[in-house]
Amino acid sequence: MALIGVLGRMGGPVAEKALLQAALAPNAHLHHRVEAVYALRRLHGLSTLPGLCVLARSEAPELIRVAALGALGDFTDSQQACRALAERMATGTDRERIEAARCLLCFTAFDLKTAFHARFFDRAW
Repeated sequence: MALIGVLGRMGGPVAEKALLQAALAPNAHLHHRVEAVYALRRLHGLSTLPGLCVLARSEAPELIRVAALGALGDFTDSQQACRALAERMATGTDRERIEAARCLLCFTAFDLKTAFHARFFDRAW
């Protein structure tokens, strides 16, 4: 736990990679995984964006997926984050949909019509 805090304060590509591995580790303690996601959110490194998208779409516990969605919400200029959030708003659990919708309010690239069309009309989702 202390190591996660140190890595979160240290920053840099090595720390980001280690935190991402800790967040993705399926056998790690739930609390440690969530703390790793929060540390990644504080670091806000672009290199962690693909890993956070994978984590938000994964079969991880809901708490971790919601934390990853919140972290993706900080990347307001990223189309990749916008797509991942729109996908979870359309197909996620109630908590995931609420968190994704809350985050998408800040995205300038978010097209509300497209997202709601996918949610209510497109069966391919």
